[in-house]
Amino acid sequence: MKRILHLYKEFYPVSGGIQQAIKSVVELTPEYEHTILTTSSELDGTESLYGAKVIYCKKLAEIMSTPITFKYISTARKLIKEHDIVCAHYPYPMNELVLLGLKPKKLIYFWHSDIVSQKIAKHAVYPFVRMALKKADKVFISYPEMATNSDVLNAFADKTVVSSYYVDTTQTEASTDDVKAKYGRYMLGIGRLVPYKGFDYMIRAMKDIGDMNLVIVGSGPVQEELDGLITELGLQERVFIVNGVTDDQLKIFCKGCEFFVFPSCLPSEAFGIATLEAMVYGKAVLNTWLHTGVNYVARDGEEAVTVEAKSASALASGANRLGLDVELRDNLGYNAKLRVESFFTKEKRRSALLSEFGD
Repeated sequence: MKRILHLYKEFYPVSGGIQQAIKSVVELTPEYEHTILTTSSELDGTESLYGAKVIYCKKLAEIMSTPITFKYISTARKLIKEHDIVCAHYPYPMNELVLLGLKPKKLIYFWHSDIVSQKIAKHAVYPFVRMALKKADKVFISYPEMATNSDVLNAFADKTVVSSYYVDTTQTEASTDDVKAKYGRYMLGIGRLVPYKGFDYMIRAMKDIGDMNLVIVGSGPVQEELDGLITELGLQERVFIVNGVTDDQLKIFCKGCEFFVFPSCLPSEAFGIATLEAMVYGKAVLNTWLHTGVNYVARDGEEAVTVEAKSASALASGANRLGLDVELRDNLGYNAKLRVESFFTKEKRRSALLSEFGD
């Protein structure tokens, strides 16, 4: 049995799109032995999760969203020599330091996003990233333009393999009556409560959106700030942030919403797996122009109404348009369901992984 090592800065119980992507790789390829090396502010040791061995290295500090731990470096360098395939999940600059002077038997990069916010830092680490990419056998990207849009990956486009994320397309049969009774007629947003998700713009937009509530499912470091904004704008009866939602409950929220909102405001949002969750239920999408995979997943005029990023007024206009135009909403929703079932399936993802992992 081949042994595969995954390297990334965080894993469950911290949740997010990249953690979900790593988990899906493990679950889709159970014929391999998976180990995940990661950091944690609390955990330090080994656990078994989702069919993988997870090794946590307690972080000493965090600088510009980068966990710092010397144990991670020493442990990774040891494990790389013991594994058949190393999967480096980008961005996490510690991985490039780990790979200095080492050539794994097979190195596969999973390119989840460029470094966007830390403009000075990214130019400092890019020389190390280029050195690592020269060693890489393949680079997984989630949409076709990802390589050409990247400042550093564009030079390695010949190594890229397009393999999009996927979601379970099985729909829940559970009733949405309770959700609708509690939240009324609502738009749905899903995601970690972090600045680049743009939920503050969506909340501000609610002042100009008629006959519609907003439910945001998620948790994260800016929740207190968002709660304060809701109170400041007097929207406590119209905007609801819901934490601790199970996978089954999330499906009910998706099934019951009028349409899905994805107001992300920075190219850090490279794909948007959460959008697929709602598209499974034939829901139209309101998203923003980011020129990333967000606009590949749900295309303007096909599955989505796409508006200017960082604009509460543009989001309000788009939401009102979708809320009032039933025919538009239904047509976009029909296309959304068809697109998920055609392009974002576990069968396609598993086939791509097996092709690169080998026998």
